[in-house]
Amino acid sequence: MANMLAENRGDDYAWREQTTAGLVHWLRAGGQLGEWADNTLADIQFASQALQLTIDDTVLNLSCGWGRHAIALANHGLNVIGLDASASLLELARETSEQMNVSVQWVHGGLADLTLAEQLNAVVQFRGNLLEWAESPAEALHMLDRVHAILRPGGRCVFGTPDWELAPPLHRQSRAETTESTQIYHHYFDPDSRTVRSQTIVLGRDGSQREFWRRTWHPTLEQVASLLYQAGDMENIQAGDEISTITKDNQRLYIVHIAPENREVDTVKTPHYLGSLKNSNPLKQEGMLTITARTDHTPLVMANLLTTEGTEPDVTYEPGDGFVTGTANGIPFVFTTRLNSLYSTDGITTDALAFTRSSGGIFAAMCTVLEQNETLLVQSDESITCDINGSGIRYYLSQSSQVALGIEPKPSRITVNGIETSDFRYDGDRKAVVFELPAGEGNVEFK
Repeated sequence: MANMLAENRGDDYAWREQTTAGLVHWLRAGGQLGEWADNTLADIQFASQALQLTIDDTVLNLSCGWGRHAIALANHGLNVIGLDASASLLELARETSEQMNVSVQWVHGGLADLTLAEQLNAVVQFRGNLLEWAESPAEALHMLDRVHAILRPGGRCVFGTPDWELAPPLHRQSRAETTESTQIYHHYFDPDSRTVRSQTIVLGRDGSQREFWRRTWHPTLEQVASLLYQAGDMENIQAGDEISTITKDNQRLYIVHIAPENREVDTVKTPHYLGSLKNSNPLKQEGMLTITARTDHTPLVMANLLTTEGTEPDVTYEPGDGFVTGTANGIPFVFTTRLNSLYSTDGITTDALAFTRSSGGIFAAMCTVLEQNETLLVQSDESITCDINGSGIRYYLSQSSQVALGIEPKPSRITVNGIETSDFRYDGDRKAVVFELPAGEGNVEFK
C-alpha cells in the first residue's frame, strides 16, 4: 500500500505508483496475497478496541490501499475516510465499495492534501509502520504532528505491524510477473543512517526498461518512543496573520501583530542544546514564534501587543503621519513608525518609541522630548523612559543625563530616590526643573 504522508512527489512518488500498479494488476487478475491479507476482521476488532470506537465516530484510514480495512470499518457503522497516494489502488477501492454499497470517502494524496471540516475521533494505519514512510526523523515528526493536529482531544492513533523488522537485512530482492512486464525489487539497508533505499526495475515485454527509486528512514524502538513523546508539542505555539498565541500550563499569551503591515509569522523548531541532551530523556521538541519583515533603507519598527487576558484582546488601531494610534481593551496607545522623529497626536508632541495615557498620568518609552498641549513635560539629553504622575516621575536611563521636568510653580523641595537634593535650577521660561539624573531606575518627587 502507498504511503499517504509523502509530500515530495519526485522519484519517490513514481516508485509508489509503479509498485502499486503491479499490485492492482495482480489483484484484478485474481492473485492471492497470503494469510496476512485474510485477517481483516481480526484487525478491525483490534483497532476498534484500541481506538475505543463507537458508532458514527469518524476514522481516517491511512494508506488504505484497495480498501479492505476502510470498507470493513464502514460496515461497523463508522464514518470512514480512506487516504492513499496511489490512484490505481483508490480506483479499485472505490469500485469495490460501490459494488458492496458501502459509503467511504476516498481521498487521493497525502496528509498535507487532506482538508477536514472538523477533527477526527481516530487515525489508523494497518499493515505498516507509519514512521517508516518518512525520509528522516524530522519528516517523521512532521507526520506525527499532522496526525496529532487532526485528532480531537482524546482522539487516538494506531499504527504498526507485527512483522516490522527492527534490523532489516542489508539487501533483499524479489520479483513479480505481469502480462506486460517483469518487476524486480531491491532494498538496501544502511544500519548507520538507518535508511532504506528501494529500487524497482521494470522490464517490459517490448524490451523497454524503467527504473524507480525511493529512500525511507527505518527507526529503532527508542527513536519511535522519542518521536511519540514530541508529537504535538509545537501546537502550543499557534501562528496567525493578525493574532498568535502561546499556551503553557493552561495560561494563554495573546500576541497581536500591529506593525509592519507586511510581515510573515511562523513557528519554528529550536535545536536541542547540551543541557537538554544531558538532562531530558526522552527529548521533547521545543519551538518559538518568529515574525519576519523587511524595510527599504529605513529603520524597521515592529510592534506587537502582548496580553494574558482570559479572552482574545479587543484591539483597534489606525496609522497616522509617522505613528500608529489605537486602543487595547479600552486603554489607548501610540507608537512611532519613524524612529527619532517628532510626531503629534491628540495634544501630545514627542519622539517616544511608544506612549500611553490614563487618568493617573502618562507613560512614555525612550523619548528625548514629551509635551502636552505645548507644555513641556520631559526633555532629556539621553533617551529616557518615564511614568509621569501629578507629584513626580518614575524613570529609567541607560546613562546619566541632564533632564528638564516640567512643573509650575517652582517646587520648594525635590527628592531623587528618596534623598533630598538642592543641585537643580528652575527654568522660568520653560517652567521646568533642570538637573542631572543618575543612570538606572529612579524616582523623583516634587513638594
